[in-house]
Amino acid sequence: QEPDCADDVHLAEQLSWIAIESGSWYADDGKLIQTGRVMASGTDSDPSVGASQTLGGGWQDVQFHSTFPDDNVAILSQVQTNIEPSFVKTRQKPIVGLGLGSGFSVMLEGSSNVQGGNGNFGSAAHGLEHIGYMAFQHGIGALGQDIYQAGNTPPDVTHQPYGIAFCAGFTTPPLFFASMASYNGWDPTQLRMSSGVTT
Repeated sequence: QEPDCADDVHLAEQLSWIAIESGSWYADDGKLIQTGRVMASGTDSDPSVGASQTLGGGWQDVQFHSTFPDDNVAILSQVQTNIEPSFVKTRQKPIVGLGLGSGFSVMLEGSSNVQGGNGNFGSAAHGLEHIGYMAFQHGIGALGQDIYQAGNTPPDVTHQPYGIAFCAGFTTPPLFFASMASYNGWDPTQLRMSSGVTT
């Protein structure tokens, strides 16, 4: 789906996908993986965003089924429904005063922003949608015959291409998944791959 400001016609793209049942799981080497589903809306005009807001209040706090051993957790999130047809995607960040090992905050972000009552810009209003998430303990793990690597970048990613080096010893180009893990700018933004994945 293209943003509302585009013509909604797009060339074919290649997608990577993974599906894991909701719950707490362990990789073959014991690393924790947690998956789940939550409902959230889009509106960020409250100066207390990320501070245990209620459903429909913009940022929605998500607490994991169980606490990870530490805060080194990589989180992926994705809109899973089309209840309201306007363009929207997820944005996420740590919960204020709580480490990533316990949970995170997620919000729907549209293609335009509005100025809130606190003078800051945030996402325009959007109805409730279901959001799926996956959280992986950092490091290299295996699920049967498939190996994976999970991690977070430092807060250095901008509009310029940013390289990520793998160290898992992949023998073929892996599938690649990523979500923005911070909310340091008010402008709507989204990740795009600038080049193909290699080993």
